[in-house]
Amino acid sequence: METEKFTLWCFTSLTRIKFVIICNINCKDGPNKLKSIYELYAEITGKDPMYIVKILIYFIKKYLRL
Repeated sequence: METEKFTLWCFTSLTRIKFVIICNINCKDGPNKLKSIYELYAEITGKDPMYIVKILIYFIKKYLRL
C-alpha cells in the first residue's frame, strides 16, 4: 500500500504470521527487509522456540538498523 507520505509493506508467512514495515515513500527495498526479518525470525525461533519477543525485536532492529 502506498500513500503520499508512506509505504506499507506486508509479508505473511506460511504459518500466517504477518510482518509489516511502514517507511517513507522513497523506501523501495521493503520486500528485501521483510525477507531478512523473516529469515532472522525463522533462524532464532528454530533454535530456541522459547524465545522472548522483546529480545527478538531488539535483535532485528539492531541487525537492520531501522
